[in-house]
Amino acid sequence: MWSCLLLRFLPVILLLSSAGPEDVRLVKGGSRCAGTVEVNREGQWGTVVNFYWDINDAEVVCRELDCGSAISAPRRAHFGEGSGQELLTEVACNGTESTLSMCQSENTNQIRALGFIPAPHIYDAGVICSGRQMIRLMGGADRCSGRVEVKFNQSWATLCDVDFDWQDAQVVCRELDCGGPSAFHRGSHFGQGEGPTWSKHLRCEGHESFLHECLTSDRPEQISTHGVQLTCKEPDDVRLVDGSSSCSGRVQVFRWGQWGTVYHRNWDMNDAAVVCRQLDCGSAVSVPSGDRFGEGSGKMVLGDVSCSGTESALRECGSLDGREHNLPHTFDAGVICSDFVRLVGGADRCSGRVEVKFNNSWATVCDADFDWQDAQVVCKELDCGGPSALHRGSHFGRGKGSIWSKNFQCEGHESFLHECLTSDRPEQSCTHGVQLTCKGPDDLRLVNGSSPCSGTVEVYRWGQWGTVAQYNWDLNDAAVVCRQLGCGSPVVTPIRAHFGEGSGRVLLRDVSCNGSESALRDCGAVDCRHVDVPHKFDAGVICSDFVQLEGGVDRCSGRVEVKFNQSWATVCDADFDWQDAQVVCRELDCGNPSALLKVSHFGQAF
Repeated sequence: MWSCLLLRFLPVILLLSSAGPEDVRLVKGGSRCAGTVEVNREGQWGTVVNFYWDINDAEVVCRELDCGSAISAPRRAHFGEGSGQELLTEVACNGTESTLSMCQSENTNQIRALGFIPAPHIYDAGVICSGRQMIRLMGGADRCSGRVEVKFNQSWATLCDVDFDWQDAQVVCRELDCGGPSAFHRGSHFGQGEGPTWSKHLRCEGHESFLHECLTSDRPEQISTHGVQLTCKEPDDVRLVDGSSSCSGRVQVFRWGQWGTVYHRNWDMNDAAVVCRQLDCGSAVSVPSGDRFGEGSGKMVLGDVSCSGTESALRECGSLDGREHNLPHTFDAGVICSDFVRLVGGADRCSGRVEVKFNNSWATVCDADFDWQDAQVVCKELDCGGPSALHRGSHFGRGKGSIWSKNFQCEGHESFLHECLTSDRPEQSCTHGVQLTCKGPDDLRLVNGSSPCSGTVEVYRWGQWGTVAQYNWDLNDAAVVCRQLGCGSPVVTPIRAHFGEGSGRVLLRDVSCNGSESALRDCGAVDCRHVDVPHKFDAGVICSDFVQLEGGVDRCSGRVEVKFNQSWATVCDADFDWQDAQVVCRELDCGNPSALLKVSHFGQAF
């Protein structure tokens, strides 16, 4: 790639139109109004580099080809890499020009003469035009869903749903570069049109590239009921694999004729939101890093994806070509989506009051008849493993919205709660909302300690259990471990194999939690499987949710306090005996008691 800095000092070449309509064409897009942009310069056809390529440039190409308006300006060889030389770059149209040759641009032959090498074909610019008829989908969540409207007499007219069939829908979706149709909706799903209703019936055969190529017939005005309400499924170029459902897993994209993975650097909730939207999976729940869903196959094809979060598809976001970097699949990006259910009010995303989405707002699920099978499906959909507890009363608080009017009748094997059968619920039968804790995926444990809440940290990664090296291990990391295991707060973070040297490999080092994560898998870490770190540096954790010693010279001496109603209370010395002391010392990993001291030795409680 040539130096962008040096390009700023090159003279801008203004190319004047001289060869007429054969100056530009679109190839590899399936029709003459969509594809990779090719231009003819001095008898040679070649491509356009997508630097600064935008919708204004695309608008001029569509106008020059008599293809209606520009729908989008895909970059990075969206339709496949072109052939020949790259002839133009840094095209700068204002959108009103009649031909592309009237726009300012850099001629890459001039760049070659200065010794710079133009960008490869992976940066070829593309265009998608609406076609002469001009068609759009209105009122949907993105450009590939909505009420079908066509341009007629310079205004937009709603298309009537009478006799509009699957073949007609195939042509609409194809013209808009939205793949194939996925659903016709009844009634006014995307709203009523405000303009006139188009006076024709379409009679497409399904193979046409543009709606205006279909035959039409007159339509009696009085038979129209609603406008056509259509959702297209978009091109099949993103999927989630190896998750617990089709809405969770490792991200795979189809680029350059192959399926591959995405590098997790800079991967965030904005990027995940676009994936969930494109797959019709609702909202992003989390963005697991590394190989949370196992190592992928094929090449890692994209890196540094940068979505704003509003795009309708991942292909519309910026990204870098990652094919040449040979990055290991330990850095594959993942996504967990959920459209229908959430847990709120808990300590993390895997515990809380169960709420479902209804009429675009969240409603509390009633605890009447909500059982273990229902809980299994909720935990599975949220990628939180299985249920560990159904709490009584308002353990996670009362919901402020409405109460959902149905009872779930899940069998437990369903992947999504909306797949379960439901029945009507008598309104008076509800006492509380469902209060649920899921145990999370089984990928963390503490071993060789005195209880399940203390010991050497072991994680499950890459198909094996192993330990964590102590480098940069601190209370923030320990807080996440204790939270994930339902063990309360960290007491101390022992290092240097305090609980004895672990087994297997040391899998992680330099864990970097901020302390608020719901699981250790959500924290940054360095893969150290291929470095022989000795087990004498194994990290440990001691958690306690109920008891502490306060006011002593160290953590193993002091006034005994227990947690009650989210605050600490002093334990009275009346009837507190040696057996009680043995349990306290064991829980705090402090060995055996050595002394029970008399009144206020470690100070009075306040």
